[in-house]
Amino acid sequence: PDSPTVHDDAPLNVAAHAAMDAKTGKDEWEKYYDFDEGRYVFYLSYAKDTLVALSTSDRYHMYAFDAGDGKLLWKKSYGWNRDHHGGAMQHPVIERFPLDLRTGIHVMRNIHAALGVVNVNFHDTRRDDCTVTLDVSAGAEYGKLLLDYAPPAAENARIKQTVRRLKKILRQLGCFVPPGMVHTRPMGASVHYAGTLPMSAEPRPMTVSAECRSHDFPNLYIADGATLPFLPAKNITFTLMANAARVAACID
Repeated sequence: PDSPTVHDDAPLNVAAHAAMDAKTGKDEWEKYYDFDEGRYVFYLSYAKDTLVALSTSDRYHMYAFDAGDGKLLWKKSYGWNRDHHGGAMQHPVIERFPLDLRTGIHVMRNIHAALGVVNVNFHDTRRDDCTVTLDVSAGAEYGKLLLDYAPPAAENARIKQTVRRLKKILRQLGCFVPPGMVHTRPMGASVHYAGTLPMSAEPRPMTVSAECRSHDFPNLYIADGATLPFLPAKNITFTLMANAARVAACID
């Protein structure tokens, strides 16, 4: 059988994995396994008569099953060598490496010290077609926040040009980018929102002063990302912290 599936009609942390005939849909086998070691994220991968399951807790837990009868072949645990909330969603062997599992493990053991990740971000600016509105028609107590965003017209061409330039620079440094390893995050993947109530020297509606004091409500100070006139290419967390301290000092 080459179409293993998973369904969740079992008690918490106990999952059923099953195999069906790809041509007839006939059940070949179904077995339950306790994945209590890792309970947050769950992936499946299949190759060469082996079903591989990956789950996470504070570590990666990998299980290999015989696709012919569902028997556990082996299981291993790996350290979670990331310090951010998205780390559990990424595994260097399973996720995007363009090799099968066995070869990928061998390659990673031998070259992992030479691997690197390049993250490229662009700055973003305020545009009339990007808005934030509050929908109070849904009946919710506090309404519903609606984000309407459209990327700049030339963004796709800009991304392609940047990738080409980056690959050229990496080649000059003796590095190369394996096929299939370039990933463009979809719209909405970022959580760095800014610019809805920007600082402005002119007292216009929906803006704040240089001290982040609202031009609409004199007794209101705003100290989050809403006051940035544009969204920089870098993470804004430290900038927000520093600005909040500056605003607090102005009020005091």
